[in-house]
Amino acid sequence: MSKINVLHIPSWFPNNDDNQLGIFVQKQIELLDDDKYKHIVLYLQGRKESKVMETTVSEINNFTLIHVTYPSGKNIFSRTRNFLNSVTTGLQKLLDLNQSIDLIHCHVASKNLWIAKKFFPDTPCVLSEHWSGFLNGNFEKQHKWKQRITLKRMNRCNAIIAVSPLLAEQLKEIGVTAPIEIVGNVIDVTQQKRTLNLPIRNFLVVADLDDSIKNITGILEAFSIVQKEIPDSTLTIIGDGTDAEKLKKTAQKLKVKASFLGRLSNNEVLQTYHQYDALIVNSNYETYSMVTAEALLSGIPVLSSNCGGAEQFITPENGIIVPKNNPQALAKALLQISENKTYSPQKIISSVAHRFEKSELQRKLETIYQKLIKSNS
Repeated sequence: MSKINVLHIPSWFPNNDDNQLGIFVQKQIELLDDDKYKHIVLYLQGRKESKVMETTVSEINNFTLIHVTYPSGKNIFSRTRNFLNSVTTGLQKLLDLNQSIDLIHCHVASKNLWIAKKFFPDTPCVLSEHWSGFLNGNFEKQHKWKQRITLKRMNRCNAIIAVSPLLAEQLKEIGVTAPIEIVGNVIDVTQQKRTLNLPIRNFLVVADLDDSIKNITGILEAFSIVQKEIPDSTLTIIGDGTDAEKLKKTAQKLKVKASFLGRLSNNEVLQTYHQYDALIVNSNYETYSMVTAEALLSGIPVLSSNCGGAEQFITPENGIIVPKNNPQALAKALLQISENKTYSPQKIISSVAHRFEKSELQRKLETIYQKLIKSNS
């Protein structure tokens, strides 16, 4: 029996600049058995730092990656020209593989949907959507013409996968009429945390340092209160981004003792959870919050804002939910969780483990694939 060839066109994908970008996309691709599927990833990455176009073709786990980096361009004309050249280059590399394509899987709606419709008009197309911009109003802030084009392209898809019920409802609210299925992210853990240091003193943050979304400043403001009450409490921040330097200066100004570790690989982050007592998520918006799920599956409690994604996992036995953008409430909850001596790693893990059975995620994704392929045969 010949394999089913799936071409993935992601807007986000792990790369040398950001090894965490779209890690959930890679995990979803790796979810399905390579005995039945041949996965090819076409990732076109515009970079300000690039001077020339570069292309690599490599085998990674169970998929082939065609990675094209190109100069992003200084204006709309050069950006368009360079992007179109990258499309031509990437598709030529795809032709060189001599593989017919049975299904297109785009990840995060963008120009990838244009590529799918333009060059594979008769091939079924499914879109996986993760963008928090549909929740926080950023989609509505775009030009009306861009909103219309995006919705038109999304509604041409044969199916859309939303990562959470909240995101699915919002997509319908803005005008998505294509069929929507809910398939959660793939969450890995390295081991189950068997012990938990009590009382809780060592707090961890894992986030892109984009303050408008992750609100790290709010954590620093809250922790400035906490460290006055509990001087031996510690705060470690993993991640990088446009606001990294600003946040380091804010920590100094507030006299918060915070360690900024920079960006780590997903495997390194999974190992790191076991070294801390609790995770803090203070986002303004989250479509899913992988870090919340990862931390809980590692056996540590999570203190989160009601950001839309994290609270779907949190119960009184595994964490606390606080209002968004409220440093005083966050500080109060941090002091409360610091004195909680009842958290059990085993109970924390069992409170969410049933939600991340890979076999169930595989079943859902394969059902979508098979339905689309059958309808096109």
